[in-house]
Amino acid sequence: MATQSSLAKSAVASDAELAARLDALEKSIATGGDAGRGGAVYFSTRVGCAACHQIGNQGGKIGPD
Repeated sequence: MATQSSLAKSAVASDAELAARLDALEKSIATGGDAGRGGAVYFSTRVGCAACHQIGNQGGKIGPD
């Protein structure tokens, strides 16, 4: 019987940690948000999402919409 390598074990642990983080984020999203603040972050030059991604007719055309 083969044993898991340490890399495989860490990947499993990482997946479990990621799932826990995503669950926490999902709960915070369900409580609402502020579209105006989100748009400000998305289109800010500091974060730069809009340099590659497009929402409607605003933003770049490199990344997926």
